[in-house]
Amino acid sequence: MERKAELNSLISCTLLLVYSFFATVSHGGVDHPHAKDATIETFEMKPTHQPEKLVRANDYLVKASHPWSLPKSCPEGSIPIRRVKGNGPSRDRPSTSCSLLQSGKGYLKDITYRSDVVYRNLNGDDKTRFFVFWTVDGSKTFCYNLRCPGFVHINPNTTIDSRLEPVSVYGGSQYAVDVEIAKDPQTGNWWVYLQGNAMGYWPKELVPATAHGADALVFGGEATNWITSHVQNITEMGSGHFASEGFKRASFFRNVQVGDHNSYTYAPPSDQRVQVTSSCDCYNLLVGKNKDGPWGYFFFYGGPDAHPACRCQDGTVY
Repeated sequence: MERKAELNSLISCTLLLVYSFFATVSHGGVDHPHAKDATIETFEMKPTHQPEKLVRANDYLVKASHPWSLPKSCPEGSIPIRRVKGNGPSRDRPSTSCSLLQSGKGYLKDITYRSDVVYRNLNGDDKTRFFVFWTVDGSKTFCYNLRCPGFVHINPNTTIDSRLEPVSVYGGSQYAVDVEIAKDPQTGNWWVYLQGNAMGYWPKELVPATAHGADALVFGGEATNWITSHVQNITEMGSGHFASEGFKRASFFRNVQVGDHNSYTYAPPSDQRVQVTSSCDCYNLLVGKNKDGPWGYFFFYGGPDAHPACRCQDGTVY
């Protein structure tokens, strides 16, 4: 079943197939060397438990951005897949907001891309989209979304690379999404939730290093910068403005919470266990002071293109 959905793409309702390693869809992707060697023990269509979040009062300053959904759900036993038309080679410089769970060289990550940064190789357009990522060896080999065996997408209403709308406007209306990565206490699989809805999971066998939790949880922005002809191309991060500009101008995370693997509840991180890091002075991050307010633990982050103070850890000035 195919439906016209978004510009430059087509949505297909595709049957779920159970393979020897994982349950995923026949998406025409490539085999990942690690995924081929793993063996799955459990397959589930919904989580057995979702941790309890600490709910804050709504300050009504930020509205919800929503993933695009099908007018009608895919039939039982199938999920929507977005077919992206090829656009030819490009040198994309994506800028992202991400939550990352890391153990050793393996990590699981969910990300949204800024709407005004082109990443056509992956998405086929320049819209703000949600997606998932995993690696077992520090990104030497890795996979996005359903492009190879790994992540199990189960939501029949929206694609894993769903477009998010509306998006924030500099100096204007601000929008946000709630994203969770949570380990199922019974199966050990790592589930992803977008706006409270289960999107799917990384099987526990996929990244064995995360079996007992994470060494670190990372929240913030990422920017991919390329060097071509000895010229560094610096990408904007977040809104393209420094954290010091604050609300309505800088990008932000709010209500940051971490899970307790014993009680399976969420709570804000303690200052004693938080480390603020940046690989370049091109960008910065500012943690909010009032952590008991409606935003809980929050911070602003980001930065513009190359500027006089832009210096990376290797000492290079841009």
